[in-house]
Parts: sequence; C-alpha cells; structure tokens
Amino acid sequence: MENLLGLSELGNRLRALGIRSTYFITHSVAVSGRLESMLETDLTAKSCEVGTHFHPGDTPPFPNSMPSSDNIIRIPTFLLEEKFANLHAAISSRFGAPKSYRSGAWAIDSRILALLARYRYRVDSSVTPGISWRVNGRPSYLTAPMHAYSLGSEDPNIPGIKTKDGVMEIPVSILSPRKWDDTKMSRVIGKIAGSVLTMPLAARDSVAVRTIRALRPSPPQWLRPAFMQTSELERTALQLEKEGAEYLHVMCHSNDLWPGASPYCRNRDDLKSLYTRIETFFRFALARGYQPVTLFEYAQASTPIPPEGGRRAMSPFASGTARWLPR
Repeated sequence: MENLLGLSELGNRLRALGIRSTYFITHSVAVSGRLESMLETDLTAKSCEVGTHFHPGDTPPFPNSMPSSDNIIRIPTFLLEEKFANLHAAISSRFGAPKSYRSGAWAIDSRILALLARYRYRVDSSVTPGISWRVNGRPSYLTAPMHAYSLGSEDPNIPGIKTKDGVMEIPVSILSPRKWDDTKMSRVIGKIAGSVLTMPLAARDSVAVRTIRALRPSPPQWLRPAFMQTSELERTALQLEKEGAEYLHVMCHSNDLWPGASPYCRNRDDLKSLYTRIETFFRFALARGYQPVTLFEYAQASTPIPPEGGRRAMSPFASGTARWLPR
C-alpha cells in the first residue's frame, strides 16, 4: 500500500482547486487506517466521499478448499456475498455506510446488482461504455449507455426503471466510436471485433498488441490524466459535450500517483507531469462552468436535463463525476 502516500499530495492539490473527490477503497485499505492519515483534512471537512472498491482477492474470507480468484464473475455466489458483506462492514465501521460502489477490474453481474440494492447503495460506477473485457474473462459493455442511468436487476447494459432508492449507474467518461452495436453488423462479428478492438492497451506492448493498435480505427478515449495529454483530455471533454454528455467523470488509480508503482508513473518527473495535467484539466473544466460534486452528490442532484440558467457540474478526481446543477 505504499502508493497510498500519494493521496496526501493529491488531496492538497484538489482541495486548492475546490475539487470534491470520491475514493473507492478496498478491504486492506479500509482496515489499515492509512486512508484516514492521508486524507485527514478532507475527511474532517467532508470534502470527499469514500466508496466501496470490491476486489475479491483482497477481501476475506479466503477458504483453503477453493482456488483463489480476483475475478468477481468466477466467485461462487455464497462466497461472493460473504466477501461483499465483510468489505461493506469494514468500510462502514470507519467511514459510515458507503453509498457509491465500483467493482475491481470493472466486473459486475446480476449478483452484484442484487447486493447493491440489499446494502442500500445509490451509485455504481463499474460500467465502461463501449468497451468489452471478454478477452479477459469479464463482462462486455459495448451497448451500455454513455450517460448516467438507472440500473436494472439483471443486465448492467440495460437501463432499469427509475425509483427513489434505486441504484444509478454513473459510468466513467469514455468517448467510444461505438461501431460494434451497429444493427447492420452480425451480432457474432460485432462481439468479436468489439472484444478485440476496444480493450485498453496503453500499458501493454507485444506483437499482438501493436497489431491491434494498427487495426482499430479509433480507440476509446477515457478521461484518465495518467495516460492522456492535456490537449487530449480537453479535446475529449469537448467532444463528449457535443454528444450530449451530462457530466465529466475523471478517474485515476492510486498507483498512478506514486513513482515506480505504475507504468504511467515511472519516476518523479512523470508524477510532476501528471499533476500538471490534472490541475490544468480541472481549471479548464471549471472555466467552462463545471461544478465539482462527488458521485453520491451527483445521484442526489436535480434532473440531468439542464434547467434554464443552470450550469454543468464536474466531478472529483479519484472517481468523481459531474452534472447539471442549479446556479
């Protein structure tokens, strides 16, 4: 957990800009007590939100009779439920009952949807619109909406009926070509092409990966400062606006904030450059009228249709989001 040391610097920089963040944490982080020391000022001032980040391989129990796996899809239901309950309890005991959730490795299924409803979560952020993870044995979100929507109880790609206490899906902001849900294309061909051509490849390098990079016409663009230049972040945000995006949801992993812990942050110079991109992009978004909110604040906000005279709201960093809010 050495990379958690980077959260103090992150918190200081975001606080100076007025950015409100959502931090998704695992079981080992929750029980360590280290998050409290890294974000003491923000937690005391309630200027950030702590949410649940479920990695089964990090969450007890660990039965000897069962093979280890960190893929939610491969965990038996009885064990999945026990692990989820332990993680929820660990976070609740230190920070209060969490309202926002994200699965490790972006894997969510009907069992997780049922658990979110059972434990009264209001937000999920596990869906990556226009991206398939089937090559890695995880779900496909090729047809999921790019905007916030109410989750159903079976398929996270399909919006459900909006209810007062239901779970809202707030996807990370991803600009995707969305070619693979074209009705003119064979379903089989579309699924295969989408699974191969949409998966993130920024940290990988091999003959196969270089071939895929050369073949795909336009890779999905995430609002992730760790591997996008400032101009790319701004260009993606503007294009998302043109396509009707109601928010800008920026994300980062904590290991991107510590030299040597991520392929995107190899040394102090990389870290300095990352913070420059983060701060420059947030100033750009603030100048365009975006207002920082946490994920739960987004879910509590008014209708996503902007009221007359309203302004957009932008999210916090480590997993924030934004939306239209009244002036």
